[in-house]
Amino acid sequence: MLAVVLVTAAQSQTLSGDQPTAQPPQTDVSANGSQAASDVSSAEVVQAATYLKAAANDFTGCRRPSACYAYFDSFGVAIPFADGSIVPFSHVQRLSATSRECIKKAKALEAEGNRSLAVQWAMAARIENRTIRDWLGNHPDAVLIALRQVTVL
Repeated sequence: MLAVVLVTAAQSQTLSGDQPTAQPPQTDVSANGSQAASDVSSAEVVQAATYLKAAANDFTGCRRPSACYAYFDSFGVAIPFADGSIVPFSHVQRLSATSRECIKKAKALEAEGNRSLAVQWAMAARIENRTIRDWLGNHPDAVLIALRQVTVL
């Protein structure tokens, strides 16, 4: 039953943007636009930052081309954010990008305000480790906060 609800919610979203079709419930937002600290535990942010820092220091190319040629929409149905919005995965591929390049792309998208694609590129940075990739997808708000903290030159 939950899968039907998620599929229906995902299909009702537009693919071009990161905004839900209905107005989400109002939440407490800090000055930098992130969710209130009460929505995301500091342990989740630390865990996300650990995964993202490891990816940012990974200069190697894709070791499993079959994984890196998979489309992001194979990760699942949609990403649920703490503000109540649910955004479907995009039909995009990592291809030959290194994990470091994926994190750079994720940081740029987060800075532009494209939360959904930022999280998806962070997930793609760890595409070869399904456990970590899925964890990042299940904690999108922690990933966004961690992306702001991780330094990639």
